[in-house]
Amino acid sequence: MEIEALVSRDGTKLMHAHLRIGDSAVFLNDEFPEMDGRSPEALGGTPTAIHLYLPDADQVFARAVAAGAQVRMPLQDMFWGDRFGSALRVSVAARGPAGAPLRLPRPRPRARP
Repeated sequence: MEIEALVSRDGTKLMHAHLRIGDSAVFLNDEFPEMDGRSPEALGGTPTAIHLYLPDADQVFARAVAAGAQVRMPLQDMFWGDRFGSALRVSVAARGPAGAPLRLPRPRPRARP
């Protein structure tokens, strides 16, 4: 859920977005090199990922793509039991995998040393 968003005076950059996911806060902004805030495009990629389990991953993924996110990996049913995909908004320094559990994975026995 979006708590607040502030845009630059000229309306071209997201200066601050405060999101709430469950009981956690997430803050995002567009690239501001003058404040050492670089985009994934400027860095050649990003080391940051936020993985969200969602009640309807397809609907949220479609909304992200409609808002300009680039599909890195289309949503698909994965072997580990999730529906999973990844999208990226170039100007915000995070990639956004999303998924929904399709089934609970079976516990795997641990090898004993």
